[in-house]
Amino acid sequence: GGGTKDELLYFHIPKIGSMKVWLVMGYLLCPECIYLHPHGLEGLRVVCAAGTIIDCRTVTIWTHVELYKIFHDKTFISGYEAALEKKGFKDGKAAFKEAVQQFTATSASEHMRRREYLARRITQIYHTLSDCPGLFGPQWGLVVSALALAREEIMWYFQHLIPLPKEERVYTKLKLDLGVGFPDLASLFASCLQLRNCAVKYLDTVSQYHSTYIRDVLNGRIEETCRSCEGLDQQVPEFIQAATQTVKESSEGDSLIFPGFRLDIERAQILMLRRCGPNGSSTSLTANQTKLMASLTKSWHVSLPACRPMDSLFQAAGFQQLWWYAAEFQGFMREAMSTSPANALVMLQITDDFPRAGHIKLPRQLQEVGAKAMDLAEDSLRSIAARAVQLIRQQTQESNMILAELCRQAVLEMATVRVFTREYCPGEYLIEAIMADLTSFIKSNLWIKDCMTPPSVVEQRVKSHVATLRVVEVYAGVPMQEIVEPVFAALFVDTDGGLIGSALKLPEKAQRSGREATAIGKWFLAEILKPKVYTVPFQQRFEGKHSQLDQLTSPSELQALCRLIGPYGVRGIEKVMLKRCADNAQRVMSCLTNNSYLLRSLSAEDKNQMDASKIMKLTEISQLHDMAKALLELGTILEFRKLLLSALGEVMEPTKIPESLRIALSSTNGRLRSKDTSALDTLAHDCGAAGRLWPVDPALRTALTADGGPLSPANVNQGSWTHAVYALSAFVLSNSMAPLEARYNPTRQAFRNNIHCAPSAILALVVLSQAPSPSGKGPSNAEEDPTVLAERKIQGVITDLVSCTARLVVEVLHQREEKGKTKKDQDHIELLYLEHLLSAAEAWNGNSTVRRVGLPEALARSVHLWQLKSRNTTSLDTFDDDDD
Repeated sequence: GGGTKDELLYFHIPKIGSMKVWLVMGYLLCPECIYLHPHGLEGLRVVCAAGTIIDCRTVTIWTHVELYKIFHDKTFISGYEAALEKKGFKDGKAAFKEAVQQFTATSASEHMRRREYLARRITQIYHTLSDCPGLFGPQWGLVVSALALAREEIMWYFQHLIPLPKEERVYTKLKLDLGVGFPDLASLFASCLQLRNCAVKYLDTVSQYHSTYIRDVLNGRIEETCRSCEGLDQQVPEFIQAATQTVKESSEGDSLIFPGFRLDIERAQILMLRRCGPNGSSTSLTANQTKLMASLTKSWHVSLPACRPMDSLFQAAGFQQLWWYAAEFQGFMREAMSTSPANALVMLQITDDFPRAGHIKLPRQLQEVGAKAMDLAEDSLRSIAARAVQLIRQQTQESNMILAELCRQAVLEMATVRVFTREYCPGEYLIEAIMADLTSFIKSNLWIKDCMTPPSVVEQRVKSHVATLRVVEVYAGVPMQEIVEPVFAALFVDTDGGLIGSALKLPEKAQRSGREATAIGKWFLAEILKPKVYTVPFQQRFEGKHSQLDQLTSPSELQALCRLIGPYGVRGIEKVMLKRCADNAQRVMSCLTNNSYLLRSLSAEDKNQMDASKIMKLTEISQLHDMAKALLELGTILEFRKLLLSALGEVMEPTKIPESLRIALSSTNGRLRSKDTSALDTLAHDCGAAGRLWPVDPALRTALTADGGPLSPANVNQGSWTHAVYALSAFVLSNSMAPLEARYNPTRQAFRNNIHCAPSAILALVVLSQAPSPSGKGPSNAEEDPTVLAERKIQGVITDLVSCTARLVVEVLHQREEKGKTKKDQDHIELLYLEHLLSAAEAWNGNSTVRRVGLPEALARSVHLWQLKSRNTTSLDTFDDDDD
């Protein structure tokens, strides 16, 4: 050792920061050296060029300000003039002023060039060593030296971001233009941390190399040099022998012996340096002694990476002092995110160095600094992820390149980032931000000023937005399905509602997910129940003035909605609709309960011998008009559900699931379903393939017959619905049949108040009130099957319902004629309602028995005759799309 002049240079460079502080502190504490030392002014220029500020154990010292005060101190001036006369002081003062001005004019650009050079060189070192990691051992001095120089340049930048206090004075305004150096600083940060991370991976290689180097090279060199030295203290060879012997006897890879080795080396060096002291026997070392001293010094330095390579690395490349400039560093991070988020992500690792700051000693201080470091890291990660979302939306070549580098860093290079006691996964933050952005995008496009956007438009926008996310799949390797599915599930899937094919549960507590599907259901419910909104059966949609339902309820738009929200989203809409259905059924039951005495007295009469006076007692029913409104609402909701489920079946048709379920349903006879087919019925309904069961579909049955529901077994068994036929027949006596309420549009073949929907609601209530609860057991003889018997009973009840309604219609028409209040074609409202009721009854019974048995022939003829004339009728009180 010692043969090369700069052999120990790499071991001294990592201490350059401490050297600068000591130099500045020396000039500030002993300013007389400026004029007493022959190179004092040269050293002053070096101190001024080092910077305007230094940090020493949380103490911030403004170098130029303190020197300015020194040059205006009377004691210093008198001492300077006494040593070099007044001219010498003036020259020194001028040199100081010139050094300050030169620093202000050139330091920013000079340090920028240094940062650029260091960034290039460190990047080269990184690529070389990452390809050949075995070189980390012999090139360790170069690595730590380069990292130490980079750290000093970075610290210099942040130190000089702080403006000079206003109350302080210097010859010139100490304000540096550091903005131009931002890009090179970011790249220097990134390259420095990349090299440091790579070095951490191969610390074992570094330790093994230096241990082997000491054992196989330096030990022999030290012993040989020691034997050739003369005049050494007697104990020096003993210490050297103890040190070399310790290394020889240790096993390979044993790093625990090096603290003792370093101690013996230090003892030998101290004894040798004593000879050069005031009381020493010699004033200088001989050539061999100098060579031995150099070998001992090198062994001492090499032993540090041999036993503690991590300490050796972080002494040179640790950024603990940046904690004192946390606010400036956070601002720098925000600026870096806009231009190079990948570098900002790399720089995030620096926050883990903050708790290692030298002034932190107490556990409480450590926890406080660690908590702030973690908060800074989390905020930065969220900001970087938000920047990634912006880049995804830009979709330019430049943004894609930036995004690709960011994804590479987040997924490959920095899968995890540890800050204090917590580990962060940048990739997870990135995916979380993309999912949050997609969620926000869908929500913002679903609604326009509290009105729903046409689903086809939303579908196209969402498809286009999802297509832009393909870059994440390409660059980050994250399947698009893992991003899109959770977002749509959170928006449209109500986890409390159960799985597809299971019984739908009505909401009983706060909803945890699927709120957008619920919001869509509430919006449709409010719109279809508005006044002057009606269904158009043959066009399969809703219409109404000042409403967009004619477009939004068309088959194409409902199909787009089903594609967007899926079967689970449709279940979410159904939960809202069925809750309102249950409320309306409860209103009907309340009417039945309050009029039970009247209805029971009518049921006791012989239906065939019941005269007009008795049947017209139905006009005495209280709450009749409220029941009629409930039936209209219930029928309107059922019609909308029919359209929605039909659209769902069309959407799922390519999967062949609905067709298979329809075939399975057609192979099971009967409109009343048993326990054996309930699972099939529910699955078919959730897939839009249970149309043949309408209007008594499984979801409606579950909602109305659940425990506590209006048609629960308890309420049915108590007789609340026993006499429902008479009350439901009295619908024709309500205000809903009034000409002003039930205005008819011949072109649309629809009533403005939707009385053509009431038969569906009435039929559903009749069937559910008479149907037995599914029992999984039944006799082998089909004729004795309770389900078959119940169907026959319900067919009879439906026939009675039609017959009773027809008799009421005849009586109403007759009384109206007797009172002379009949206008031409005014009676057609009741007749047409009766025709709708007949059609619904025939569809459920599956034959025309209802029309033949329950309807008088003359009345049936009048209904069909009016239907033929309806499109050419001008005297009927009608409405069109231009009417209010």
